[in-house]
Amino acid sequence: MTTEPTQEQTPPNVANETLEQATDTIKALFSTLVAMDRVEITDIFGDKYDVSTSVSARRQIKILNLLEKVKDIDLNLDLQSENFIAMLLSLANNEPILNMLGECFDVAYPTLVEQVTEKAQVAGEECADALDLFPIEEIVSAIAPLFIRLAKKTMGAFQKVAQG
Repeated sequence: MTTEPTQEQTPPNVANETLEQATDTIKALFSTLVAMDRVEITDIFGDKYDVSTSVSARRQIKILNLLEKVKDIDLNLDLQSENFIAMLLSLANNEPILNMLGECFDVAYPTLVEQVTEKAQVAGEECADALDLFPIEEIVSAIAPLFIRLAKKTMGAFQKVAQG
């Protein structure tokens, strides 16, 4: 009768192989994510804007601090492909997440938000922030690459440190 080795009994080379497998899995996940340099977004008036998906370190820190505020929110999202619409609807109904996305957009693209706010005011539209000026999908398409870029660069840096 054989028993599974406990952690104390696991040889060091097996532990290293497990760590390498986990690292490879994480690297594979991030390798499939593509962070574009620029993205085209459309405001509520139908006007298109080409925005950079890279922001300054100061703005990144502000955005990460906004994320920190909502990290403990239970999203209850079902990520199954057949329930994609339900997942989007549940996200759209999550006020703290929506507010955080709007704030992230405001921080990342303040000049654009100001420009579209002026246009909205001239048109008599009520607007407080990016959530009033851009559809959800446009906000997400502009913000998501910021996180993807940061995650990929961070993983690359950790990989170099681990190899070095």
